[in-house]
Amino acid sequence: MLQSSWCPGRQKHVDDKRLILGAVQGGARCAAILLLGMLAAGCAGSPEMSADFDRHRYSRLVRPVEAPDRIWFDVMFPAAYPEGDAAADAVRQDWLEAWLAQRRLCPAGHEVVKRRPFEYLEDNPGGYRQRWEIRCTAPATPPPA
Repeated sequence: MLQSSWCPGRQKHVDDKRLILGAVQGGARCAAILLLGMLAAGCAGSPEMSADFDRHRYSRLVRPVEAPDRIWFDVMFPAAYPEGDAAADAVRQDWLEAWLAQRRLCPAGHEVVKRRPFEYLEDNPGGYRQRWEIRCTAPATPPPA
């Protein structure tokens, strides 16, 4: 008596009506499993990427403990967003503004104080290539009346 481990009803004996019925039910079960597998593979093969996909993949925002008035924006330079490209730099600026808006930081604006490569022994588990030091600007105060 042969039995498949993932389709429990598939047996080679056809003498018993009970086994035939089990084989038909097992075959339907196998077909359902295969159909669900193909549907899942089709969904995973063509993901719809959101507008924030690249932002989350190629950048992060860090609030350092040692400098509470600063924010660090760490970026990567993949082939789609090379280091010296002005259009790629504009996209990174958009990512920065999206991170700040998402975390509700710097409502009055911000400035990039410094852009620098990571130092050799600096903690960088994500493999980022450049760190931008960001400072929030103070809200404009109205002149005294």
